Amino acid sequence: MMNYKIAIFSNSTKILEQELDVGTYILGRSQTADIRLDIPEVSRKHLEIIVDENGIILTNLSSHGSFWNKKVIQPGFCLQPDMEIALGKNTFLKNISEIGDSDETNIASAIPAVMQFLKATKKCDANESDSEELFFEEVNQIDSTFATDVMKTRIANVDELRQLRIQDSRKKSLKLGLTALGFASVIALLIVLYSVSFTTVENTLTWPCDKNGQFLGNFIESQIGSFSTGQFSLSVPFINGVSSVVKKNDSIIVNTRFGKNGDVPLRIIVLRERNCHNISKSLKDLFIETLSKEQKKDKQMTYSALSDLFYMGNDNGIPCYGTDYTKKDDQGLSWAGYAIAFRNGQDLFVRFAEVPLSEKSRAFESISAIPFLKFSPTFVETVWDGAETIISGETEDLLSEINKHLAKQAPFEWQRTYLLITTVLARAQTQNNLILEKQALDLLRILRRQQKKWYNSQKRNFFQAELERKDTRNIIELCKTVFSSPKDLRYQMLRRNRWE
Repeated sequence: MMNYKIAIFSNSTKILEQELDVGTYILGRSQTADIRLDIPEVSRKHLEIIVDENGIILTNLSSHGSFWNKKVIQPGFCLQPDMEIALGKNTFLKNISEIGDSDETNIASAIPAVMQFLKATKKCDANESDSEELFFEEVNQIDSTFATDVMKTRIANVDELRQLRIQDSRKKSLKLGLTALGFASVIALLIVLYSVSFTTVENTLTWPCDKNGQFLGNFIESQIGSFSTGQFSLSVPFINGVSSVVKKNDSIIVNTRFGKNGDVPLRIIVLRERNCHNISKSLKDLFIETLSKEQKKDKQMTYSALSDLFYMGNDNGIPCYGTDYTKKDDQGLSWAGYAIAFRNGQDLFVRFAEVPLSEKSRAFESISAIPFLKFSPTFVETVWDGAETIISGETEDLLSEINKHLAKQAPFEWQRTYLLITTVLARAQTQNNLILEKQALDLLRILRRQQKKWYNSQKRNFFQAELERKDTRNIIELCKTVFSSPKDLRYQMLRRNRWE
């Protein structure tokens, strides 16, 4: 059994030590944080800590990141004893939990009893070599109900003494054998209980780990490129010799394993549909169309109502919809999973993550929260959610107006600037004009960088005003006016009174 405990170190000095009961904790600078750290480099809500019988599970909530071995931790990170997580340049969180030793103590306490038993065995052997006089002293002490008439009336002869000694020796040997068997059974039972205590069943499945506690995973290139080429990759659990990948023109299928011990089948599928006619349709409609096509392939597939719009990535974010579903494969096996859809212009992507239906209760929380995708900053910076609104005019005139807006860097004109850029992008992809598409994407990148710079400056102003106990409402309302499109992550965050 684990006694969960963490410590916080700042500039190599321990500033906090806290025991954790089973539950969920938020760590950060916020006044409402469960574990509050008044350290500037720590975000207001920096880290989510989930404690259960499986251990301490971490999820990064900060745009600055939480690092282990100089890498940002992924959702569902399992914090092992003595592991250190960097929350900033000089701030670290360490798992200082200790393993209970009750089982080891029980085993150790059995050792003196075994030694005493061995000494008793030697003593019994020595007694057999005692003189006949000592033997008769022991016989005379036997209760009269068990003594023979011969022993009461006369001295036994040599043959009788030998026979009695043999019978007595057999009784002692049987008694010693039964005692030894009892001790061996108790020790074996303690060993079994000690082993079982460290092989508990996961209530919520987590990412598989090797025997050293390292996560087992791999990056797989998507249909349009990889994280290293400015696109995105699949980030999946991967066990050598067990996991497999099948790539086709517009689909990727990964068969792998999930759970800490890698004992639950997991299938991840990414479909891509490229069609210039998709540009004018909404993401929600495209997602429903794709699910309907999958239902035609599998008549027993059912899916729930779509989730509210949510986002992946940082800054402007990538708009997504999700839904849970059940299905049957060609072998008649039932599966339960969670699907998410996102797009980039004419490209629609749908990711399915599914486990056997019998494992739904243990796996659903993880497969619905983990995207199994890793987006590059370049992809997030240039992603665009189609062009449902088209602005009329000559392409050259639209480009000229975009450049004027960007040169002025006027936040209140950003909404129209974005519509102008997506109009040009829609024309470029419809006409398959790669030069025009690249030009429009460069302009979109400039717009996104201006927005990011301005947003971060307002965030700094907000926190400075809070420190000085000034009114922050004007800053919030200004940002809400500038970021008024629901297709931008910052729109949602500001309306939840959050900056990150």
